[in-house]
Amino acid sequence: MAASHGRRLRSIGAVLLIASAPALLAMAREISIDRAIVRTYWRKDVPPAREGTMVLKHGEHVLEISDTAGTATEHHLRVRSQVQVKIDGEVVFVVPDVEVRPAWNDENRWWGFLRVQYLGNRTTGTTAVVVAAALGPRQFGTASVPVDGAVTIERFDLSSLCALPVRHLVVRDVLRSPLGYCSDALQTFPSLLYPVLYPWGTSILSVILIACGFKSRSAIDVRRQSGRS
Repeated sequence: MAASHGRRLRSIGAVLLIASAPALLAMAREISIDRAIVRTYWRKDVPPAREGTMVLKHGEHVLEISDTAGTATEHHLRVRSQVQVKIDGEVVFVVPDVEVRPAWNDENRWWGFLRVQYLGNRTTGTTAVVVAAALGPRQFGTASVPVDGAVTIERFDLSSLCALPVRHLVVRDVLRSPLGYCSDALQTFPSLLYPVLYPWGTSILSVILIACGFKSRSAIDVRRQSGRS
């Protein structure tokens, strides 16, 4: 009877551990990727815009971002406008239907739709001005402007963020909702159910049950040896 009870405890513990493993592994992967990204890259804001136009010279390149919303003094005012991104006088992409804040003359003017940032790589020591824009429901565009060398233009969707996590770092401010690198394991609002009961509670309980099961087995083996002697 005691042996059967020990096996039952170990079996229940194993099932709970197997059920908890996917969520725990997803959390661990998100934390690991985020730490790697933070170790490698840094971000910094860009200088203010002026009257709906941001002109920024970076090395041998000139970045220009403009809209047609004009200026205003009411900070609550929102105006729909098309935003045009030019590099060295050439239009690289147009962001349609952007909610512009005319009273703002920094990157907050296009907050949630377009992000302008310095992106530095600690490993290579290089710095680029990167423009990230939401081009559609799941479509994004980025323009990376280095101090010297060729400008890199990329268009991609959400499915590529896991393979190239630095893209997530660049576009996270233009995402419509919080999104993880490879999963949303760390993006859910904490509650008693998740992650307290599952997967933390279930994984802890699984370890306790497995330990109790082996302890019960050890106690039975000790009694058997005592009986033989």
